Amino acid sequence: MSLIKEVLREHWGFESLRPTQAQVVEAALAGREALAVMPTGGGKSLCYQLPPLVEGSLTLVISPLIALMKDQVDGLRLNGVAAAALHSGISEEEQRRIEDQALAGELRLLYLSPERALTRAGLDLARQLPVKRLAIDEAHCISGWGHDFRPEYRRLRELRAALPEASTHAFTATATPQVREDILLQLGMQGAEQFIGVFDRPNLTYRTLPKDRPKDQAAELIGARPGEAAIVYCISRKDTEAMAEHLRDKGIDAQAYHAGLDAERRKQLSEAFAQERLDVVCATVAFGMGIDRPNVRLVLHESLPKSIEAFQQETGRAGRDGEPSDCVLLYRPSDAMNWRRMIQDGPDPQHNEVQLKKLDEMRRFAAGVVCRHSFLSRYFGQELEPGCGACDNCLEPKPIVDSSTKIVQKMLVTINDINRASPDFGFGARHIAMVLKGSQEAKVKQAGHSVLRGHGCLPNESVDQIGAWLEQLQDAGLIDDTGGKFPNLLVSEAGQELLRSREEFNLRRIPESKPGRTPLEERRKRRGAAAAADLAPEDQELFQRLRAKRLELAQAREVPAYVICIDATLKAMITSRPVSVAEFEMLPGMSRKKAEEFALEFADVLANS
Repeated sequence: MSLIKEVLREHWGFESLRPTQAQVVEAALAGREALAVMPTGGGKSLCYQLPPLVEGSLTLVISPLIALMKDQVDGLRLNGVAAAALHSGISEEEQRRIEDQALAGELRLLYLSPERALTRAGLDLARQLPVKRLAIDEAHCISGWGHDFRPEYRRLRELRAALPEASTHAFTATATPQVREDILLQLGMQGAEQFIGVFDRPNLTYRTLPKDRPKDQAAELIGARPGEAAIVYCISRKDTEAMAEHLRDKGIDAQAYHAGLDAERRKQLSEAFAQERLDVVCATVAFGMGIDRPNVRLVLHESLPKSIEAFQQETGRAGRDGEPSDCVLLYRPSDAMNWRRMIQDGPDPQHNEVQLKKLDEMRRFAAGVVCRHSFLSRYFGQELEPGCGACDNCLEPKPIVDSSTKIVQKMLVTINDINRASPDFGFGARHIAMVLKGSQEAKVKQAGHSVLRGHGCLPNESVDQIGAWLEQLQDAGLIDDTGGKFPNLLVSEAGQELLRSREEFNLRRIPESKPGRTPLEERRKRRGAAAAADLAPEDQELFQRLRAKRLELAQAREVPAYVICIDATLKAMITSRPVSVAEFEMLPGMSRKKAEEFALEFADVLANS
């Protein structure tokens, strides 16, 4: 263990491993195969980067994206680690040099994409290398039950067969128990150990806001965080362009990122964001796994994601440095209906059914009034006591609606009446909400629902508010959704019993759209938040000067700014005011090689403050 700590301190600038990290590293060094599921920001990459340095061996790393490989290799090299990546972005001469280094035993980590590793040349190279371990990053891509399935990942058992002497270790940040089982099955690792980190990330505050003028809401949210990094996720390419244009009109430097852009433009935007020359990106899911900027302070979903896994991975790009960050979802019930129609049009009925179940869980999260941290933890198979102090439902509990039980009775009776009046047709939540509101729209009249006794029984409530109550009833099991492309809502057996018994049921009122920042005093209450202390006002200018120096150093080396050091390291400089290389080396996250290379640069900024 002393050698592990020595290597950790020298190359990463940390004094100790986290508990789950220590268990995974111990298993790797003992040659025991393992699946490690650790949340974003939990340090999973360190689990496969550290062992080869401790014992002087070679680990072959399977990684899905060139950008992800390049950033990791750049960071490792700055930390004094012999690492390289083989991908299409390097010359044939560079490829031969890297292969020669690997064959000579000079490398500790060699990164490959699954596509390259599974070619005949890739498999032949793997057989010749002194590989001690095979590390598979983003292993959820193996599973058809996951959200980022890639067929090439499914064939990685072939690579395992080509490396019979190497132990295999799979890593991912998002995997339900079902996905974990599928990963092990597809890799032929059923006997492997499983190490499951704590999914909850207490430094993130989750909030859902009623979707109302989303472009203006986005501008207000981002405007409340000047100079901070933000990602706005949109569903379509067209939406990203429109959102970015609107933000620019509001004076916010924002750019759109989607798969319709050419590869060079996407590369430019990714690098600009990573190097802190661009702070706001409006993106589709194409802005994905290769994005590793640790100081993203806001992830905003302009529309409902189609699964909890996608939401978890995308919000996971916020606050990777452990600092308080916000994850905001703009939601209206019609978003779920739109996704449902698209999924139903898919070619594989079995896959469609899986995706619909995932969508329903995402809808329940968005519309729910329970602790959001505990909801997410439970989804991934872990229990967490409600009362996180870091979500809207805990910070600002929705008020109980006066006369809730009477309103519920009216809603259930009206649903029954609609189904009796139109037994051969299906009517979803939006239509039912319009009937309860008292809409005079043609489709309500044509269905004969404008003459029902429940028509207009909730005239003072908005359709969105009524829709939110219908979702609360559905989550409580009082109404059922028939499913299908055009689902019909029916009163369940439990709902019929509540009608008969007139038992009390409390509805919660959704809030008005108020995007602003979570109050600082509330953010500080988060459970176990390990964020760095907030800087005093007089230190803010120095912090920005240190960030500018970091950016200058990063641009000179053509690497992301966080590869030089993270914000927490800069804040530690302000607190401790190091002068010598030895003092810089004691800062958290500052390796020996980085201290030797950058100490004088940062010391000069500190001395002139």
